[in-house]
Amino acid sequence: MQSQNETIYLLVLLLVLIVMGLPLIFIKRKGRNKKKNELSPELLTERKKLFHAVIFPGFFLFLIWFVKFVEFGLQTDFAYYGIYPGEWKGLVCIITAPLVHADIKHLVDNSVPVFVLSVAIFYFYREISYQIFFIIYFISGFLVWIVGREAYHIGASGLIYGFAAFLFLSGIIRKNTNLLA
Repeated sequence: MQSQNETIYLLVLLLVLIVMGLPLIFIKRKGRNKKKNELSPELLTERKKLFHAVIFPGFFLFLIWFVKFVEFGLQTDFAYYGIYPGEWKGLVCIITAPLVHADIKHLVDNSVPVFVLSVAIFYFYREISYQIFFIIYFISGFLVWIVGREAYHIGASGLIYGFAAFLFLSGIIRKNTNLLA
């Protein structure tokens, strides 16, 4: 069952997200032409690019939160769907392990970096973003299965480190300082 601390943590997170989103309502949109609702072609292109970059990461974030809420609703623990190194069942759970988190704090701590880093990948590498996402998804899980200690490994930390490493190294290779930040 969900503890009181987890409930408070979730409510504070929700409040922070609402407060962060409020200024977006009141910000005057830049790049508008004199005609109402007519956008410059450059701004329209950037908006489309950003919109497409947010779709899949947003869906993935929704999915991992949905899994946690199902876990709460069923009052069970999905940790056994984590990767258990060296066993065949653990190899199959490479697919489910990044979706399962120990508690709300673990989920919140993984949500922001997974979302931000995956949006960066989908924004800067639009043509190959799905390949990058799934290659990192499976390679990080496989590496945990090979070298991890004997315990169930859950959470999206492998994805976070994989995404960050990819963006940083590709920034060095492409000499793009935007990707190094």
